[in-house]
Amino acid sequence: MPVNHDFLSENDPQTLLVYGMVTDPAAVAQSLNPMPPDVPFMLSNRFAVVSPSSPALRLNSPGWIDLSPIQMMEITSTADIFDLCRDRVLARASPFSRPLRVFLVAYFQFVKEQTEKHRTQLEPADADNDVFNHADWVFSAWLPLPHAHVLLPDAGPSDAPRFAEFDVAFLLGDRLLGVVIEGINTPTKSQRQGRQYLEEKHPFATIVRVPVADLENKAGAFPADLLPAPFSHFWKGLDLPQGPYRLSALMDHLGASGQGDV
Repeated sequence: MPVNHDFLSENDPQTLLVYGMVTDPAAVAQSLNPMPPDVPFMLSNRFAVVSPSSPALRLNSPGWIDLSPIQMMEITSTADIFDLCRDRVLARASPFSRPLRVFLVAYFQFVKEQTEKHRTQLEPADADNDVFNHADWVFSAWLPLPHAHVLLPDAGPSDAPRFAEFDVAFLLGDRLLGVVIEGINTPTKSQRQGRQYLEEKHPFATIVRVPVADLENKAGAFPADLLPAPFSHFWKGLDLPQGPYRLSALMDHLGASGQGDV
């Protein structure tokens, strides 16, 4: 059965990732149409579709957090919004996947530590600028996609969709990172084959292997040294920080509901 999202296509390469505690990734894949050519990416609370020209998926990317702008307005502090983002990501990770949850908690702590470590660089150049401060850059961090299943172009012997499975994935714009936490369970033959196929065939995928012992022995430290250099400086190339809801989207919502009238 031909798949709707083929990252090997010469005309319209698209990569589909189904993520979270989805019981049937194949059903999700089969229910989706290809991404329209004028859409840069598609993102929901259970899947993402990207192309080689898509922007990076970040905590401030629209579509994944599943929270209305009105609800967002009720949360007033950067710290509370960041905690909400962390909790929403953790809610998509199985409570029985302890190493993955340790990885995710360490990642969010790492993001906060990076903005503090580089505080001088991230503060606005104008000392009188009170629009943002260094802490607002946390929302530019890469969006973790737990339990990621990357759809492969060719079906298996049963004609069912095949996937490359990862504990968590990140989309850095020009690079797809699939993270495997090794040393928990022995991967099955199909898991090994799926990852090998992705690593050999996907035009911008990289597999990162994190020994579970590194997570257990480093007292919750995030293994940034195992990830490519751009990962740690997630604000590079951006002019300004933005939160999970952009002002334009918020105004559109208020206008549609009549609450933007004065």
